[in-house]
Amino acid sequence: MKRMITKKRKGFSLTFKVSMTITLLITFLMLGMGTMTYFMNQRVLIQQETRQGKSIAMLAGDIMENAMKSNDPDTMLSVISFMKEDPKITQVYVTDIKGEMIAHDQQERLGNHMQSRALSAAMDQGTLQVQQTTSETGDRPVLLFVLPLQSTGSQTSAYLHFTTDL
Repeated sequence: MKRMITKKRKGFSLTFKVSMTITLLITFLMLGMGTMTYFMNQRVLIQQETRQGKSIAMLAGDIMENAMKSNDPDTMLSVISFMKEDPKITQVYVTDIKGEMIAHDQQERLGNHMQSRALSAAMDQGTLQVQQTTSETGDRPVLLFVLPLQSTGSQTSAYLHFTTDL
């Protein structure tokens, strides 16, 4: 009679199972912490850029309102060029109440019609609006700021638009 030899299949050792479990647990915890840190940093960056952009909007808005009251387009263009010197500001222009560009550093863009959620909200509410969007080329995230400009009394006559690079 032939002897049947059966090989006993051995599984992984208990030590290996415990060490693999601990390694996977640590890996998932690190992944979770990294993701949470990324989103926290992103939120803080957007809040910081929003605060800085609002400060710029208020300062530039006051100068633009005075230039509109005195009907001085040269001052408006100099403010636009001065704002464009900041490397974070990618685009600056002024539109009338219908959304058509009335001041831009590129003359060929004058008369173009602009539309955004921030412009619509600024027209409805009459306050500074901020919108997260992409650049004109669509390759970078930017923050769009739209500030109503008042020329006489509390009547809004134009809107200052500018984008900051995130």
